[in-house]
Amino acid sequence: MKKTLLAAALLAGFAGVASAQSSVTLYGIVDGGISYTNYSYSNATTGSVGTSQLGWRNGAQSGNRFGLKGVEDLGGGNQAIFNLESGINVGNGSAADSTRIFNRLSWFGLQNAAWGNVKFGRQNSLAWDYMGVVTDPFGISGSQASSTTTITWNAGRYDNLLSYETPVISGFQAKVGYSFAAGQASFYQNGSTYTAGSSAATYNFNTQNNMTAVVAGAKYSNGPLYLTVTYDQINPNQNIVGGLNSVNGLIVGGYYDFSVVKAYANYSRQTGGLLAGGASALIGTTTSDITDPSGATTGSVVFAPGVQVNGYLLGLSAPIGANGQVLAAWQMSQPNGTFSSLANTYVSSANENVYSLGYTYQMSKRTNMYAFASYANNFAMVSGLNATQVTVGLRHLF
Repeated sequence: MKKTLLAAALLAGFAGVASAQSSVTLYGIVDGGISYTNYSYSNATTGSVGTSQLGWRNGAQSGNRFGLKGVEDLGGGNQAIFNLESGINVGNGSAADSTRIFNRLSWFGLQNAAWGNVKFGRQNSLAWDYMGVVTDPFGISGSQASSTTTITWNAGRYDNLLSYETPVISGFQAKVGYSFAAGQASFYQNGSTYTAGSSAATYNFNTQNNMTAVVAGAKYSNGPLYLTVTYDQINPNQNIVGGLNSVNGLIVGGYYDFSVVKAYANYSRQTGGLLAGGASALIGTTTSDITDPSGATTGSVVFAPGVQVNGYLLGLSAPIGANGQVLAAWQMSQPNGTFSSLANTYVSSANENVYSLGYTYQMSKRTNMYAFASYANNFAMVSGLNATQVTVGLRHLF
């Protein structure tokens, strides 16, 4: 009888260990506040035009989301993993993307501490994971202060991405991936005009009918030092407009934490077009495209041979008291001569500069308040377009 009880106790103990290694977690971020945004534009043809808004802003510091992530122990150190994540608009409760249930993340895979992980599905780009959320004091957010404004990071997410990531070895980690159909909105240079590509989520049976992508990157973390490099290559669907080359993006950056202040620096280069952002200067055709450049075209991939854009970011963050932190950043997007010559006849292009200040106050481990202010001249690389934004908000992680 005693042996039976002992065996039952041991089995129960092993079952507890196994269940502890297999789990599903619900998580998310709720972020919003009050924001004032003003766009002003002036040239000899249109005169002065502009628009402004005072009201609710979703996700100024972090995108609103809820998600499920899980892990199951398969034995031998192997685990099955998955992550499903959906963006939401907290202000009205709607989905951030009405065409997708899990628009932010939708992948599954296998991992092992010895050999790394393999994932397949809709994943963040390496520039997003290795660069944007780490080497920008404002992170990747819905605020103008974020590095998303000046293209210091590349395309945010890829559909149908098969990836492999190494384990962390002496602070070093690397990742490579191939997307069979990248799933991003696109425009193709077609003489003096631009032809829109297929809808973002389109996946055609024939491989040559898809916009594919190759990604690679590495990062190194050792105490106060963090360094990273990422590469993106998006290949066009030649059936839309033939003869166009791929768009390529390279980013190098990092930070060093001096304790009293953390210093950030990024450099990016895009060639053959645009991986994200800046499309208004190339394909904008109406006043609304200029006075409200927050529309869908700004996040589109643009295939335009000869176009090159350099991006720069310098930033600082420093603790203020026990719970506060001050943030500051300068960013610049620098289009080359081919970009300027291809710019839509309605606008001209110029170097974009963005100056930002911010403050965050940690109210608890999971809740903070923030205030961001940002000014940009030649916003979205449109000459004469200025943008001012001030936001005060609250963010909660669960």
